[in-house]
Amino acid sequence: MKSILISALLMVICLESNAQQVNVQGDIKGLTENKISILYHNGTEFKIDTVTVKDEKFAWSQMLNGPTLAMLRFANQSTQIFIEPGLIKLKGNVTAPDTLQVTGSKVNDYSRTLYRKLDDLNKKRDSIIEHLSRAPENEKPKLRLKEAALDSEIINRKYTFIKADPSNIVSLILVLQLANNEGYDTALKAYNLLSNAARSTNLGKQIKDDISFLTNKRIGVKMPDFVQNDPNGNPVNFASFRGKYVYIDFWASWCIPCRAENPNVLKAYQKHKDSNFTVVGVSLDDDLSSWKRAIKQDKMPWTMVSDLKGKMNEIAVFFGITGIPSTLLLDPEGKIIATDLVGKDLHNKLDELFDK
Repeated sequence: MKSILISALLMVICLESNAQQVNVQGDIKGLTENKISILYHNGTEFKIDTVTVKDEKFAWSQMLNGPTLAMLRFANQSTQIFIEPGLIKLKGNVTAPDTLQVTGSKVNDYSRTLYRKLDDLNKKRDSIIEHLSRAPENEKPKLRLKEAALDSEIINRKYTFIKADPSNIVSLILVLQLANNEGYDTALKAYNLLSNAARSTNLGKQIKDDISFLTNKRIGVKMPDFVQNDPNGNPVNFASFRGKYVYIDFWASWCIPCRAENPNVLKAYQKHKDSNFTVVGVSLDDDLSSWKRAIKQDKMPWTMVSDLKGKMNEIAVFFGITGIPSTLLLDPEGKIIATDLVGKDLHNKLDELFDK
């Protein structure tokens, strides 16, 4: 992999420096919204800016301390790009946000080096997941082993990339993603591959803090007996769910990806609710009426709890959850057996447990 890394791009280092201006000009065909949002890290914290759209075009500028990852949200979709000080142009179509043409960002070009190396594995994994959805029961165990092997290979390729460029912003963001999507051991190994310079950045320090919280999300850890109220003010003790497999879903009424995932969770609940399985929703809402309204709109029949402290929900803070949707799957003893199962991954895991 080292041979494919372009030395000219190794100058793109994730080190805080004097703030400089980034200018982004977008031209996205089919964009009918009046506004879009841009989520980015300014060197100190994550921020969201709202940008006005006119005639399918928009312009956004901000002071940054160096290259960073930004997420563009429009038309109920989102796509990620790396940005850096200077002029960056985006061109594409609203129907294919992941294929936006990005010019003016060397670090974004560099990130594509990594994703090209992962494309083949991701396509193989997608194919296996597709086969799993319609394969006979006797073939599913073998397919799941292949899926697990590919997952390991994908993570190992990411390790290789981080080790080759331990100070690059792409490597730092990769570690952040692994910390958010994988377990403690995987995230810690990736973090230890970073350079001291990368670890000393504000984002590097944040990742370290995120990883420290992951100790509470490690496989095998037992869920504490938290008590929070349901929407009617009745206390619910998590100890009352002992003896069942429990899917804990961290969500909020204001979270668009969460609301989009709710029908998928409902489908899983309806299929397995009679198989010693249930769902508990932990809401990161701070407004009772909004929470109740979302439950009714999305037709979610399972137990819901919240302390109405928003992102400072006691249970979410304990598990270091900073982004939602986020999930935990507990066994009948209350121990964590899987994390962050969404989409087809949720169905595959539940089928593995109950369709033996």
